[in-house]
Amino acid sequence: GRAFYGTRRGLTDAFADLDASTDVLQQAFGWADRRMADTVYRDRDRLKARGESATIRALVRGEK
Repeated sequence: GRAFYGTRRGLTDAFADLDASTDVLQQAFGWADRRMADTVYRDRDRLKARGESATIRALVRGEK
């Protein structure tokens, strides 16, 4: 049941960490179209960008 989901999700997150395009994700995981990658992983990218922005702001302010 859920074990395969966790394995697959871990792999897709690893691909996304390598900045793989949505086309690469679609082909690697057999999705019929790009909607899965665009919808599900868009939020993950936003969180990653927010974290990077926070780090940069802290550096500019001299907090780190």
